[in-house]
Amino acid sequence: MATSSSDVLVLSVGVVLAALYLFRDQLFAASKPKVAPVATSKLVNGSGNPRDFIAKMKEGVSTNLFFPS
Repeated sequence: MATSSSDVLVLSVGVVLAALYLFRDQLFAASKPKVAPVATSKLVNGSGNPRDFIAKMKEGVSTNLFFPS
C-alpha cells in the first residue's frame, strides 16, 4: 500500500511534537528563572553538623509526646 503525502506529514508532525514534549525541560529551561535552594536555619547558623546522625535524629523527635502511665 502506498503512503500518501498527508500520511507522511501527519507522522512527521507527530514525531516533532513528541520530541518537543520529551525534551521540553532542556529546550524551554532558559526562559524560567532559576531559584536557589533555601537553606534551613540550622545550616545557616552553622550549628548543624551534616554528618552528625544523632543530632539529626534528636531534631526530628517531637517534644509533645504523651506516654500512658
